[in-house]
Amino acid sequence: MTTTETPLRVGDVLQGFCGGWFGRNSYEDKRVEAIGSDWVVVRDDRNYPLFSEGDPERLIEYRGTGGTE
Repeated sequence: MTTTETPLRVGDVLQGFCGGWFGRNSYEDKRVEAIGSDWVVVRDDRNYPLFSEGDPERLIEYRGTGGTE
């Protein structure tokens, strides 16, 4: 199974801006803390929690190394 075929999971690291899904000023890498059917909560490098509404699968393309992949 490739990285893009694996569902997003708690512990995955999302790299950088993530298409703006976590706000226009969020350029840090983020670690996924919680996932719902239409939302995701992450924590950035400054230990700040961020929330995004929408299908979690749209974030898979931003998954990087260091997570649970």
